[in-house]
Amino acid sequence: MKLKYRIQVQKVVDNVICVCKNFDTDIPERVIRINDTSADILHLIEGGLDEDAVVNKMKEMYQGNEEAITIDTCDFIKQLKDLKIID
Repeated sequence: MKLKYRIQVQKVVDNVICVCKNFDTDIPERVIRINDTSADILHLIEGGLDEDAVVNKMKEMYQGNEEAITIDTCDFIKQLKDLKIID
């Protein structure tokens, strides 16, 4: 997986947003609202991990209901692909 934007995660009041900036111009092109868990997923993708590695790392970080963590992580990755933020 590869990010198509430079990401900047920011906490704004009670929300977490991800600003997607153009790699060449550093101009913000998109903003999406996310949660803390999604921010962790984005940082793992930014670190160069593939989908399986991201899922495994999330299971390590958020021990508990591994099935729910797997589903949530895969769903968020699919949303990022649908939004064309990653490929």
